[in-house]
Amino acid sequence: MPFFGAPAALPRGHVTLALRARAPLLVGAALHSGRDFRVTWERVPLEDLRPDARGVAEGVRRATRALERLIAAHATQWHVFEPVGR
Repeated sequence: MPFFGAPAALPRGHVTLALRARAPLLVGAALHSGRDFRVTWERVPLEDLRPDARGVAEGVRRATRALERLIAAHATQWHVFEPVGR
């Protein structure tokens, strides 16, 4: 799955769980703002997907695009604790 145009090993569990439970999936962050933090999020549309391999792959793609938008908008506030590349 591409992440900012580069191959990346990304988790699928969050999408699998959301699809099986028919629950909303949100991508969000707590952003530093002066002396405080603010929370921002985006709902990932999954309602049209099935909980099969194809649906999960598409859900991961959508969630990844949402995460990319969030990171691009706040690039100085993004930290990763696990390797993302392959």
